Amino acid sequence: MKPKRAALSGSIWSFLTIFLFGLIVLVIGFRLYQMGRLNREGRTLPVYGEVSDFRLTERSGRSITDKDFKGKVWIADVIFTRCGGQCPMMSGKMQKLTRQLPQATFVSFTTDPDYDTPQVLSVYAGRYQADPERWLFLTGTKEMLSVVTTGFKMNKVDEPAMHSSSFVLVDREGRSRGFYEAGDSEAMARLNKDARLLIKS
Repeated sequence: MKPKRAALSGSIWSFLTIFLFGLIVLVIGFRLYQMGRLNREGRTLPVYGEVSDFRLTERSGRSITDKDFKGKVWIADVIFTRCGGQCPMMSGKMQKLTRQLPQATFVSFTTDPDYDTPQVLSVYAGRYQADPERWLFLTGTKEMLSVVTTGFKMNKVDEPAMHSSSFVLVDREGRSRGFYEAGDSEAMARLNKDARLLIKS
């Protein structure tokens, strides 16, 4: 009988070993799933900095500050209306994003405030059927606009033609979470995906 008991005891230990191994695999798998879920929810997107305090004028004439965007996920770019190169392309991409991301807010800052008055920006915005509640066009002093652009790790507002062609993704806390080259289709796809993650978080 002893050999049978020994064999039985060995079988039990084998079963327990396999069971514990399976349990460990399940726990590890669940942790990996949770990590993947965190990534999908955008909680691991890098933080590049906070948006600088600003007060600017929207095309409607109303005063807009950085505080107006608290609690919102927004996408910003830098353009000027006399630009004949990358700006129309960027505004076209922004227009497409407004349709793809109805829960986001969009902001275009001018680098040519001497020319881009609220009236001029209003005409420009009309070319892209920009919703005045969701896609804002901001102008102001060069000093204040430079505060914004340098806060986005971009050039100061000195030479309009030298402005960045990237979009900036900003979270609900006013933190820059990503930079995306407008002319890069893969980057634009990432922007769309990352913005959705922040909106859901």
